[in-house]
Amino acid sequence: MKSDEHKSFVLYNNGITIVAEDINVVGDKMTVTDYQIVNGCQLAMFYIITKIN
Repeated sequence: MKSDEHKSFVLYNNGITIVAEDINVVGDKMTVTDYQIVNGCQLAMFYIITKIN
């Protein structure tokens, strides 16, 4: 993410909803098993685009 883009991140991305078969939290790490994104297309696309660039 470019330094000037992070200021608008919250305005354009209001969250993500994921359903999963299992979620395991250990300390500050989370493992999500058999998941599906059901809402949050903007955030998912933003994540994919920033990883490509």
